[in-house]
Amino acid sequence: MKKIIFMLAAALFCFQIAGISQTRVGVTAGVAMSKMTGNVDGDSKGGFIAGIMLETPLCKSFGFRPTLSYVQKGISQTPPAGTLIDEFNIDLRYAEFNADFVYFLSGGKGGVFIGAGPSIAFNLPSKRVSITDDVKTTTTIKFGNTSGDDMRGTDFGANFTAGWRSKSGFILNLNYNKGLRNLVVEGGSGKLKNEYIGIQLGIFLNNGTAK
Repeated sequence: MKKIIFMLAAALFCFQIAGISQTRVGVTAGVAMSKMTGNVDGDSKGGFIAGIMLETPLCKSFGFRPTLSYVQKGISQTPPAGTLIDEFNIDLRYAEFNADFVYFLSGGKGGVFIGAGPSIAFNLPSKRVSITDDVKTTTTIKFGNTSGDDMRGTDFGANFTAGWRSKSGFILNLNYNKGLRNLVVEGGSGKLKNEYIGIQLGIFLNNGTAK
């Protein structure tokens, strides 16, 4: 229930910001290369990322850019020893809200930008996937904070972004998102954290009317 309330509040916040005359409203999509750090072994895995991006100028070179995105995270793990499993993945899905403050190196009319801000993500239905002889088996991941759960659901951290925006509204956005919360449930040992690098292309839909 708390997740729903927060996401509704985040969406309402975005709509309120979008009502400001100088605010640009954009859509983005791309790929995310994610991994998990801590007491887990494995390789990075690719996923999909897409969202809504707003941009409100604060002064000539600074702007506020909140985004609300669907992000696929997780890790590609080594199959357990002594099994016939060919692939074993943890496929995590999140609704992620980033509140970045960006600086335009050539002023607010476009060009190269850098930025950073806080990040919070709420879990969506996620699963473990194993593949044996081209047969896929999935197991639902249980989110919570008790010994019967697999990992904590809500994640928070920091987001760092850089890229390029044209005067006509097209944008190339790179971001590195570092999860700071330990996702190991209460009573568990060790650490488990998310991180990913995202590459997205997008466009501001009302760029022509924004200042």
